[in-house]
Amino acid sequence: MRVNILNKISLKKLVTVSTGVAIAITAISIVILSGGSTKVHAANMSDFDPGYIISDSIFYNASTMSTTTIQNFLNSEVGTCDTNGTQPASDKNRSDLTHAQYAALKGWSAPPYTCIKDYSTTTSQESADAYCNGYTQSTQTAAQIIYGVAQSCGINPQVLIVLLQKEQGLITDSWPLASQYSTATGYACPDSEGCSTDPNYGGLFNQLYLAARQFKKYQANPSSYSYVASRNNTILWNPNTSCGSSTVYIQNQATAGLYNYTPYRPNQAALNAGYGSGDSCSSYGNRNFWEYFTDWFGNTQQSFVSIDSPRWMQLKTNTNKIHYPTGVMVGPELSAGAQALFVDKVLIGSVWYARTTWDKTNNNTDVISSDDLEEIPITAITPKWVSIPSGTTKVDAIREKNYESIDKWTATQVVDTMTVNGVAYYRTAFEHDQNTTRVIPVSATEDFKFYDFITPRVMITNKATQKINVQTGEVSASIPKDTAIFMNRRITIGGIIYAQAKSDNGTLYAISAHDLDG
Repeated sequence: MRVNILNKISLKKLVTVSTGVAIAITAISIVILSGGSTKVHAANMSDFDPGYIISDSIFYNASTMSTTTIQNFLNSEVGTCDTNGTQPASDKNRSDLTHAQYAALKGWSAPPYTCIKDYSTTTSQESADAYCNGYTQSTQTAAQIIYGVAQSCGINPQVLIVLLQKEQGLITDSWPLASQYSTATGYACPDSEGCSTDPNYGGLFNQLYLAARQFKKYQANPSSYSYVASRNNTILWNPNTSCGSSTVYIQNQATAGLYNYTPYRPNQAALNAGYGSGDSCSSYGNRNFWEYFTDWFGNTQQSFVSIDSPRWMQLKTNTNKIHYPTGVMVGPELSAGAQALFVDKVLIGSVWYARTTWDKTNNNTDVISSDDLEEIPITAITPKWVSIPSGTTKVDAIREKNYESIDKWTATQVVDTMTVNGVAYYRTAFEHDQNTTRVIPVSATEDFKFYDFITPRVMITNKATQKINVQTGEVSASIPKDTAIFMNRRITIGGIIYAQAKSDNGTLYAISAHDLDG
């Protein structure tokens, strides 16, 4: 099976994406080029690993894009279609001719030309089998077909997008020929002969479905094909066998599938050329696959990793979520101060992008740059004492962790406040001094007070003791042993229960209950 071995995009015109565009990969790694290509990470060809072109977890992940995000991506890659072929053919170094005139000169099809973002066709009825779940005949857009085939066969729609680009340049082409759609993924186009004229193979849907199904066949029957994962494989540099070959240890099935589909390894000249031409022994199919995928969707070996301690954070500026696989901004603008619980992250370039628990639960790959996030602030307040009438639990609200329980009829001094997910919390003076984020809900507190004994009674001091201010520790009086005092209120502070005499009601004075017998 021949699949764009020698940059066969030149069937009509060589599609070259300039790597000379300045890409800022400092604070922000996702750069959306106005009117041009959306790049997640500028590919560094020295990172190309011939034995590990793309991970299985990425290659077979069909959930990376929705129909809408696919359509948005296609829209972003072609600003304006030259439907009528009236634009100069400067891409063919013939700015003196229009595209339509150049096509006529070459014997290619005449306008109108339909860009893939605007393309629609009738799909075929396909029965489910061991590799794909079948397909229903209908009229669909290219984005719907890419999504539908991805779901049916369990292939990453990003892989299908890249396949369309590296085979026929369809993603970025502003005036594609009908023949490019006929052989969109290079399926049934062996090197030894031209592409098959069988109508069951031609057309955008057939090409996508059959290519995706072929990759699943490779996966299901790994030892039945020429290139096998987890072993050394001899791979030619070029269809010209005189160019020789090299030994490649293929590390995983997705990479083996790419070599079975395109059985050549790019040589150093091809890698040095970026998207350009190398030497007479260069091949470009697998190079272009890796380079387009990396430029458009990020690291081919990257996936989300769990945050060790999921945490609530807030936006420090107005921003949008970014759809990680495409780099396209999604949804309404989020306001500074908005909060969310983040559970996993992905590294793009040198910047971490975090994903909310909601997006992960809903299988979305929308993320927010860590540069746009900050810790939820803890704000100092005038220190005050509060009481806890019904008990509560001390929590780390940022990490959603519970700690020790606090008994009812307890009092504590609070010095800070914070709000997490709409809930207000106090931080105690103790936790402030320990520099922790353990807090108590404001709703569990009330203004400082003593609480009534269930049964007020006379109590007797079991040793000489002191009456103190429970907030300051100031001693107001010494009490001899065996003194009888009518006690009617109590409070717990720092684990110590204090009983208050009826005569002291309205003050802060009390005696440690340890020094009293009932």
